Amino acid sequence: MKKLALCFMAMILMTGATLSGAAASDVPSGIYILEKKHAYLQFSYSHMGASHPIILFRNFDATLHYNSGNAESSKLKVTIDPKSIDSGLPKFDEELANDAKFLDAGKYPEITFVATKLEQTSEGKGKMTGDLTIKGVTKPVTLDVTLNKAAKHPMSGQPMLGFSATGSFKRSDFGVGYAVPMVGDEIIMTIEVEFMPSA
Repeated sequence: MKKLALCFMAMILMTGATLSGAAASDVPSGIYILEKKHAYLQFSYSHMGASHPIILFRNFDATLHYNSGNAESSKLKVTIDPKSIDSGLPKFDEELANDAKFLDAGKYPEITFVATKLEQTSEGKGKMTGDLTIKGVTKPVTLDVTLNKAAKHPMSGQPMLGFSATGSFKRSDFGVGYAVPMVGDEIIMTIEVEFMPSA
């Protein structure tokens, strides 16, 4: 349901001012990949107004082509494996991943997000818009992104980038409208990621 995921170039684009300063030497241009030990993608929704379940995607990836001299020309793509959905309930996960009324992973084996636009709102913060594709439907989604850190990793000595992002979208826009409005249509996403240089 929630691919946004999501996530992530806005994180870099929105931080042009910050990265062009003292941290620029620690965060050079290049290809950056997701540090999967520190990457979290979750979403929540209203369950009949009684609770807001939290569900994760365990397997997702992101590649960032970062341009330190012109952050807005950087490019980012995120891919999510819908079969990696994790509600903590295996039978429910199977239904969410494979049933045609949900993610239908057999027919649509990948969710993608490609960042397209960034608006910096303050130092280290901004809004990123990108194309989210779920079940063959592509629509724009906007995330609020914060650059948490741009520096050399204290252990590896390699450059690192850390971001937080939040956003929302309507699942019915992507053909996943089962049980709306009894079960909430709005999907709220929370993303925590770190990037490291590609080997």
